[in-house]
Amino acid sequence: MAALKFSLIPMIAIMIGALVAGWRTPGDKLVSAMQHLAAGVVFAAAATEILPLVKHGGSPTATLIGGALGVAVMLGLKAAESRFKGPVALLAAIG
Repeated sequence: MAALKFSLIPMIAIMIGALVAGWRTPGDKLVSAMQHLAAGVVFAAAATEILPLVKHGGSPTATLIGGALGVAVMLGLKAAESRFKGPVALLAAIG
């Protein structure tokens, strides 16, 4: 029963947020801020939950290589994004 009570809080927050977003479209700054907040939450979860387990149970070298490859892929996607404009160009580049 306690889990149901705790799940009601985010459900109500999502419903209120959806109603507000439907009534008034959020601006670019708010959208950017929410994306940065979500990225921070994911980073915090990885730093506190996943990395200690990997550090103690796995190989720190593999963790470092995997993290470096992840950063390289993100930077590569950012560089590729600047070459194409619009959603159609992205589909043409892929297909």
